[in-house]
Amino acid sequence: MSTLEVDKVIPQSGTSTQIGENGDTINVPSGATLNINSGATIANNGTATGFDTDTNDKVKVSSNDTTAGFLNGKLVGGANITLTEGSDGGNETLTAALSGTIPTARLGSGTASGTTFLAGDQTYKEAGGGLILQVVQGTTSTQHDNSSTTPADIGLTVDITPASASNKVLVMASFPVRFLKSSNYYANGMFNLKRDTTNIIARSGSNVQDFGVEAGALGGSSYVANPVKMHMQILDTPNTTSATTYKVQSAAFASSTVNSMWNNQPGHIIVMEVKG
Repeated sequence: MSTLEVDKVIPQSGTSTQIGENGDTINVPSGATLNINSGATIANNGTATGFDTDTNDKVKVSSNDTTAGFLNGKLVGGANITLTEGSDGGNETLTAALSGTIPTARLGSGTASGTTFLAGDQTYKEAGGGLILQVVQGTTSTQHDNSSTTPADIGLTVDITPASASNKVLVMASFPVRFLKSSNYYANGMFNLKRDTTNIIARSGSNVQDFGVEAGALGGSSYVANPVKMHMQILDTPNTTSATTYKVQSAAFASSTVNSMWNNQPGHIIVMEVKG
């Protein structure tokens, strides 16, 4: 084997220099160094082989990480975190997913409920009183006539299930009524507001003038009061977390007739749960 000893090889003309012929292998012996000076460029226009060493295509966690590794080995899922490799052997992906339940200790201390919330300091806080927790409405436009002294439901009812027995329920009812009587100017009636079977408001009127109207002759011996809007409201304490029904009842006195939802005009009953 011949040896050519020179200090520098440059192109005889142009700017390109070829070493060897097609099919030749150019060897850099063991112990030698192939030095690429700063500013020089290596252009791979063919096929590069043998570069997949222990550190190629691997990552380090930091600059002083002693061992490089593949992503699925360097990235470790913590508690309740799973890592799943997808498209094995192809264009692979690594998916991180939450599994199970995050321990309460990682979220804060306390018990979550409809009246507590997780604050920025990672502890549970109790919501202040007076908050409206839920609103439910009942309505009807069916006229209800009662000429009896026995209270009867007028069809205005609503159900609510309180979240806590210490909470209160604001009840508001509004509906049109008319009073009718066969003789004289005085028509008597009353309205009750009930929680289930308990009477929480008993409102009575000995004279329709109590409601700001005056009865007048209807014809013959009948007398009628102009329609009025009845309003009832109370802040109730049901002391329960069971389903509770609020409803309005009417009763008539002295041969009177009470027309609730008169002329099929709508009436409403609204209940709001208020945090105690």
